[in-house]
Amino acid sequence: TRHSTSCADYLLTKKALHEFTQMAAVQWGPKIRVNGISPGMVLAPVNRMDDRKARAAKIPLRKVGHPKHILQTIDFLLGNDFVTGQIITVDGGEQLI
Repeated sequence: TRHSTSCADYLLTKKALHEFTQMAAVQWGPKIRVNGISPGMVLAPVNRMDDRKARAAKIPLRKVGHPKHILQTIDFLLGNDFVTGQIITVDGGEQLI
């Protein structure tokens, strides 16, 4: 996560969840795998079309996420029994900018 003073509380909780994911993976392995998904903006009825287009223009893949992208990541994590302690970012590359 990038550092920002305007949303420190949000970023702090994200970092705490990331740390928890890693600690739980160590503690509960080998029987339980622990992973997380960090989604970017996902299409929802509450998002105005103007907001979506403006946001998409700033994302490297030039599109806003869809719930199917989250489901595809869940399918990947369920199908791979050698991944644990990871946070998978599903944001079209938005975190890169």
